[in-house]
Amino acid sequence: MDNSQYKALFLHETYDRLSGIEKGLLALENDPWNRAVVDALFRHYHSIKGMCASMGYNTMKEFTHAQEGLLDMMRTMKDKPTEQMLSLLFESFDMLKEMVHRIEDDRPLDDLDTRQLMEEIGRISSAEKTVPSSKPAPEPPTLHGARVPGIRLSKIMKVESGVFDNLLRITGDLLSVLSGLRAIASESGSIEFKEGVHGLGKSVEELHANILSARMLPFTSVTENLPRIVRDIARQGRKEVRLRVEGGDVTLDRAILECMTDPLVHVIKNAVDHGIEDPDERKKMGKPSCGTITVRAYERRDNAVIEVTDDGRGIDPGRLREKAVAMGMDRARIESMSDREVLMLVCMPALTLSSSVTDVSGRGVGMDAVKDMVEGMGGRLEIRSSPGKGTSIVMELPRTAMIIKVLLVAVDAEVFSIPVSRVEKVVEVERDDISDGEMDYEGRRLYLKELGEVMGMEVSERPWPRKVVVVNGGGGPKTFGILVDDVIDEMDAYIRPLPQPFTRLWGTAGLTVMSDGRPVFLLDTSQLAARVFGRQKTA
Repeated sequence: MDNSQYKALFLHETYDRLSGIEKGLLALENDPWNRAVVDALFRHYHSIKGMCASMGYNTMKEFTHAQEGLLDMMRTMKDKPTEQMLSLLFESFDMLKEMVHRIEDDRPLDDLDTRQLMEEIGRISSAEKTVPSSKPAPEPPTLHGARVPGIRLSKIMKVESGVFDNLLRITGDLLSVLSGLRAIASESGSIEFKEGVHGLGKSVEELHANILSARMLPFTSVTENLPRIVRDIARQGRKEVRLRVEGGDVTLDRAILECMTDPLVHVIKNAVDHGIEDPDERKKMGKPSCGTITVRAYERRDNAVIEVTDDGRGIDPGRLREKAVAMGMDRARIESMSDREVLMLVCMPALTLSSSVTDVSGRGVGMDAVKDMVEGMGGRLEIRSSPGKGTSIVMELPRTAMIIKVLLVAVDAEVFSIPVSRVEKVVEVERDDISDGEMDYEGRRLYLKELGEVMGMEVSERPWPRKVVVVNGGGGPKTFGILVDDVIDEMDAYIRPLPQPFTRLWGTAGLTVMSDGRPVFLLDTSQLAARVFGRQKTA
């Protein structure tokens, strides 16, 4: 197994442990009777040994294990540790640090000679076991000459996440300025100026890429606690469930991972509580008594896809249709939906197929919050299910926060941006292609809205043909089209939070700045979908 991706984390944790060991040894030398210090040292060595075993650093693991054994013996001694024991621990500690430095520099450990230190540790341990505690053990011969350790700073730095947030914000500002400089350079006759802007652009883009890389964390960062969550819910429901995690090495921005923890946990709880049947029911259906939930992460273009799949009872679209009609939805509209569209109705507030309420779920809350959180991050939610076979919840998310790909569209002189991840297609249409606010699209009728009208602008007669941007506002029944005058370009945009007094501006989720300094609003496709389908009024 290749653990190289975890090397930085190993070094960071090990250097923290080494710092604690050095302080502990110095404290123990001043107060040899302090058993709390001995216990703390033992825990440090035990943790380092476990991390070495996980990473495959066997030479360092064996050496750490020997020191751990010496500390364990010291914990049970009736007498205080001898000076020879402490000197041996100090010298072994220096060797341990050298091993960590070599791992950091990608140098081998095999040529390090630890035999003498290992023999002395074994000799002291044996002497302590055979000599009565009322008599001090004889002092072993002095080891090779004392060596004064040098000072070396680790290449691994601990940095607050807020520092990277600020760096990314500043880099976004630089990208906006650079865009303006490039526009000026394209009209400039100065070769030196153009070359300078080109060089600056390469440096800013490299800086941006490195900052994004520093913010990326593996998906395993949010899956480590999932086995315990599954265990507790399964035991509460008297079910047998196992969890599988695939694609843990897929990396996402820390901000994205922080936002998706709650949606992921809720989807897992639903899978255990609603999806997986109890053992007897599964046996009657010819399934193994133990259900399986698979959490899988993989990359799709610039996005990361998180799938949570269970092999449980699945969702019955027929029951979902009846439930939606019972809640007051139009039957004709519900019957015209495909099964895929109907499955997205589980994201409606208060809609649940569960016949009972548990401490975990069944109150009709949660999936709407999951959808809102996923869409709030510029992502997309999809539900797939086969009755009797299981359900998959698919969350497609941007891998990085704040800087995303957007499509720039124009209405009159106004420019708006739409997340590319929510755009299915751009279609050119004539006036005759549209009837009663709908058009034919891939064998079905697609709802349309004038973007200018939706955003409260005065709509005047426009020249034809025009463009329809087909937008997925949340999957299934929320696919719709927005009519615009033109599609300008696709670009990487640094998305800023809306400043006061625009924080409550309807239909917008942020803004970016064009090269000429013009602010461009990022459209909130969820709110646009609500307007298109007539369920929300303009704020």
